[in-house]
Amino acid sequence: MKKFFFSLFLNIVIFIAVSNVFDGFSLPTDFMYLLGSLLILSFAVMLHRPVLKFLTVKINFLTYLLTVFLLVGGALYALELFVPSLYINSSAFKEVNLQVITINAFKVSQIGTLLGVAFVSSFVSALLESLKRSSDD
Repeated sequence: MKKFFFSLFLNIVIFIAVSNVFDGFSLPTDFMYLLGSLLILSFAVMLHRPVLKFLTVKINFLTYLLTVFLLVGGALYALELFVPSLYINSSAFKEVNLQVITINAFKVSQIGTLLGVAFVSSFVSALLESLKRSSDD
């Protein structure tokens, strides 16, 4: 039970952090919609284990990343359809100059924002899961 609540809290923190990275992804302002959306997204991430066990696939970083990406992407798409104040719009990124390399400003479409949010959140979740698994061994 302790692992369940820790995983739930960790996934909620991941989605709040990712919502700050993408300006086109905004979580609901109403507390009940916000809580419901974060819980649904967190449960989507936590569904990876039953899905992979059903498919009889070994759980490693790559399979975790792919499964969570698909589950979160589907959950985000469904939430955008049904939650009135969750918005996924196009995102604009500012220019970054690192002295050696310069990344020009660019804009990502609505579907690109959805895929970006799903990928970044699944990557962070997979990274933390693999670090947790390596510390358990």
